[in-house]
Amino acid sequence: MNVIPSSTSHLGAVGPVYTDTHVSSPFPYQFLLLLVLIAPLLYSFVYNAILNCASPVLSINIFPRKIVVTDPSMESALSRHTSETSLANVIFLIGRRVFGLSDSSIQAIGGYDPRPVHVGEFSSASNARALLAAMAETTGQKLQSQPDVQETELGPWLFKLTSSAVASALWGPESPWVVDEEFQNQFMELSGSQMTLLRPFSKYTAKAAHTARAFIINRLQAAHANNRASRVRQIAHRINAVVMSDPEWESNKDYFNVELLTSLGLMVTPSTMAVWMIRHLLLRPDLLDRVVKEARNPDALDEQGNIDLVRIRESFPFLAACLYETLRLHMTAIPRVAKADFDVAVPNSQPIHLKSGDLIYLAMSSFNRNTETWGSDASTFSPERLLNNAGGLSASMVRKLRVFGVAGNLCPGRKVGLETIMYVVASVLREFDIENPRGEREQYPEPRTEDGFGIGFERCANDINIRLRRVA
Repeated sequence: MNVIPSSTSHLGAVGPVYTDTHVSSPFPYQFLLLLVLIAPLLYSFVYNAILNCASPVLSINIFPRKIVVTDPSMESALSRHTSETSLANVIFLIGRRVFGLSDSSIQAIGGYDPRPVHVGEFSSASNARALLAAMAETTGQKLQSQPDVQETELGPWLFKLTSSAVASALWGPESPWVVDEEFQNQFMELSGSQMTLLRPFSKYTAKAAHTARAFIINRLQAAHANNRASRVRQIAHRINAVVMSDPEWESNKDYFNVELLTSLGLMVTPSTMAVWMIRHLLLRPDLLDRVVKEARNPDALDEQGNIDLVRIRESFPFLAACLYETLRLHMTAIPRVAKADFDVAVPNSQPIHLKSGDLIYLAMSSFNRNTETWGSDASTFSPERLLNNAGGLSASMVRKLRVFGVAGNLCPGRKVGLETIMYVVASVLREFDIENPRGEREQYPEPRTEDGFGIGFERCANDINIRLRRVA
């Protein structure tokens, strides 16, 4: 699921100035300090534009670059410029300060098109089956190791379970996301605070993120040294930009910085989505009961008595509808950065000229919550809207969602990512009843969206305590 995780700060949107050769100039700190004074108003304006983009394109000029907020009706126009726009080029804005990347690694990431490699690794049937099998094995082991009854915070517990399942498939079962509890805690900390590293004087204003990043990099280096032979066979190694650009990758410290970047892109979104989905279901016992009944249906199992991964969407249509409804409500926007100068055609208007380094935000929320498309209850969690009359997942309604970018720039790992979330959630609900420790009459609070300028998938701000009781 290749998106930039939601965060509380995106000051990097006014970072280094580009040239046509992608060489950046020093970070304009004076301008950044000026923006700090107007940041709350600026963030509110841009974020509201993303959520409520009523026109196809809104252009915001913020020297030294332009921000273009566009709704998904511009998908056809933007699909003609996939070679001139890139999610990877966001690394020019945040790579040095957020991930500690060197200029040479930033140039390497921005200088090649990773889509052919990613498509080959994630989309082939054999690779997808292998990834899902590894994910399922780790999920099962993690759930079997849980106590029969426990009280815990839902968010961290489910986030760690999902991220470890993803990591076992991409990095291997020995990876620290799977076996190292302290590492998982620091990773979860950084996943929510990474963009604070863009703050002025971040060593003092973003200490938690600095500490977490240093801890993670050190543990990644140790884990690689202890498991090198198995690590270099994993997909995460093969898609590492340093491996593909530097024959001496093993002595390049950015190998691990890129690992961190990759892990935040691939793990945070599915982990956060799983948390949001369970939070919505806990507010609607009728929907939760329906999903639980579906998850515990013996007809959904394969010959070995396990969830049939090949038929997971067909076996769990209501769970799939809940997943897509969660996507609909909580995907805000996907950023792209112009790699070259070009003009975007705008219906019934003059083209908008973009220069290399200008930002484009695909405002998914403006479409996914549009009442003309989704009805008067567009802001309500209602997975039934995504089912057909026969009770199956409606392909036509799913196609209306805008969550993975535009044609030619779609996330190649989306299918594996979605099926991972479904498997993890279905497995949890098969193994455990979720109870409210405060009693059945107590209502869970409404989940709140984390404050700030969220790009990608929103994060839940308030957590809840739950009791997990293993099904007899």
